Amino acid sequence: MIVYTCVTNNYDELQDPPKATCQHICFSDQPVNSKIWEYRPLITSFNNPFLTARFHKLQAFKYMDDNEFLWQDGKVVFNRRHTDLFSKFQGPLDLFAHHKRKCIYDEAKKVIVLKKENPQKIEKQISKYREKGYPKNNGLFETCVFMYNLKAEEILDAWWAELKITTVRDQLSLPYILQNFPSYKIIEGMVDGNPYFHVNWSRNRIKKCYFL
Repeated sequence: MIVYTCVTNNYDELQDPPKATCQHICFSDQPVNSKIWEYRPLITSFNNPFLTARFHKLQAFKYMDDNEFLWQDGKVVFNRRHTDLFSKFQGPLDLFAHHKRKCIYDEAKKVIVLKKENPQKIEKQISKYREKGYPKNNGLFETCVFMYNLKAEEILDAWWAELKITTVRDQLSLPYILQNFPSYKIIEGMVDGNPYFHVNWSRNRIKKCYFL
């Protein structure tokens, strides 16, 4: 199993886990100061740094030598070994349900309020899903941590393809994609308050929440 992440433009302050029991890889535009994370240069980059991060999130597995992976956002800090969480893995794709919302339409409103994406782009994306008949309250997922194996390649490819033509808000596109891939699993518990990790909402990171 490989744990991996991507940090660009100093957007996150990557922290080491308490103990490494597997390989840790950080794709970045500059070397990382870590005893555990192995630095790798970006595979590719886009004008939008968020799109660059999403590419590595959803496609970097093709450039790593393993068949099981755990993605974590740079804002995530593990309190325990990653293998403790991975021992719960069912496959092919394991996700945390969103801790507050269960509807992409409600999430879209929140994204606009928090100015995390261009409102016109969000409206266009959500209008597409509405016109395609995607239902309300059909599930929402946290995407800061998830686990998968190579059997999820088709899901990740479809997710990346949809994200490229809509917006970088991957929580909006994922439920729409998963309606065609019912093999995913829900991880017990929530991102908030789970015993494995916490999310570091640093001041520096909040200031950088902007849309392009």
